[in-house]
Amino acid sequence: FALIAAPYSKRINTGYIIADNPRKYAHDPSLLLLLQYVIVLELNEIKQQKALNMVSKRVSEQPKMDVHINMFGRLEIISSQGVMNEDDLTTEQGCNLLAYMVLNRKMGYSASMLYEALWPDTESDDPYSAIKSVVYRLRNTLACIGLKDLILASHGTFILNPAYTIYTDVDRL
Repeated sequence: FALIAAPYSKRINTGYIIADNPRKYAHDPSLLLLLQYVIVLELNEIKQQKALNMVSKRVSEQPKMDVHINMFGRLEIISSQGVMNEDDLTTEQGCNLLAYMVLNRKMGYSASMLYEALWPDTESDDPYSAIKSVVYRLRNTLACIGLKDLILASHGTFILNPAYTIYTDVDRL
């Protein structure tokens, strides 16, 4: 009687792969280690597919001009065309700019006001160019979920597009 086992663990997925009376490689667990890797990948794939199905259902039920932004925990932006989180945003300044504009909603923000909010300890001769660059990158990133026009710019002022209805978990609290 022979038994060979290899443990595996990947967050929630934990267990053992056991071969009862192995005929080949009885003293070499490399085949079981490879099999463990395949099983963990498959379990993670199943878990990701379930999460994707849940997100797809949430997104498909969302009205086109509604945007849900969750700020507690991790930043998450939900539109009718997809979901994005803070890891998807290309710059920290873009993430901070969006959070600032959403939390302090009003009609418009001058470039100097936004510059002061993002870089409070830094002086600039041209705050408009710095903010314009951050807005440009942020809008291109948000385009992935259909929100390229969430932030509008006009005559040195930046505003959240009034065509969108923005809901936040901060407002619900």
